[in-house]
Amino acid sequence: GRSLLRDEPRRFLWLAVLSVALWTFFEALNLRLGNWYYVMDHPLRAARWAGGVVAFATVLPALYETEALLRHLGVLRRVSVTPLRWSRTKTLGCLALGVLCFTLPLAWPELFFPLTWGSFIFLLEPWNRDHAATSRLRELEQGEAGSSLRWLLAGLVCGVLWETWNYWARVKWMYTVPGFESLKVFEMPLAGFFGFPPFALECAAVVSFLEALGGRRRH
Repeated sequence: GRSLLRDEPRRFLWLAVLSVALWTFFEALNLRLGNWYYVMDHPLRAARWAGGVVAFATVLPALYETEALLRHLGVLRRVSVTPLRWSRTKTLGCLALGVLCFTLPLAWPELFFPLTWGSFIFLLEPWNRDHAATSRLRELEQGEAGSSLRWLLAGLVCGVLWETWNYWARVKWMYTVPGFESLKVFEMPLAGFFGFPPFALECAAVVSFLEALGGRRRH
């Protein structure tokens, strides 16, 4: 009975536009990481760019619609855990970890490339905790892990679907991941599927951060 596209079309469009910018950022990081590349792309630049914009625009809406579907189905709606105790020291440690997750892959991509898929979680969630309307960190402080687990699952669901569709596509991405080339599911090294869940949390943290900056602050 609900749909992000029908009920919040302006937010849906905003997520699509933000999705293009966010995934373009990761494509720029990949110029250094070298973890994937595209094959059989259209020879005309305008067609390549148009196809890229449309494809990149689907990432955030897909994650948000999948999380909403899981939530409305009652999957992991409430999961009680021991409340997380937070402090200024943990905030500084979290920010330091985020900086390391961002810089180490750029400095030594062949060793630290997996850290890329968690950097924004550690960099933004401490700020989201104090200012954003939604914060997974604040929920963990309240002893509730359902949302975090649901986002992790949404990331895995989307990742499996993306890799399934990619495998039989003519224009597709291929992976060159050091040390993980021997065992693959579709084109993705098996271990690579573990990157989709934190990527979803990372996307949720970015959206919460930008919505708070845009005025949708914590009430």
